[in-house]
Amino acid sequence: MSKLFVRSVIQLSVNLLTMTEKRYVAKVEMFVFETDDWAAEMMARSIAKDIAGKYDNQACVVEIRHQPFGSVKQGESIKLKQ
Repeated sequence: MSKLFVRSVIQLSVNLLTMTEKRYVAKVEMFVFETDDWAAEMMARSIAKDIAGKYDNQACVVEIRHQPFGSVKQGESIKLKQ
């Protein structure tokens, strides 16, 4: 298969996508209940990986913060390990 053919197919795919669909960014927040910061991060990453695998949408973990149950005040962000 020639490079020109592959490039043409990729360009055609991109053109069809942009002509028929709009692309959106959706921010999703959820509660993750775990025993410590590391476990919470691993759970969140596992959920994002499952979503990305099912929908091929590049789901990823952007931020994790501690928020005690019943509190409306946002806790400070936890530095992601990966």
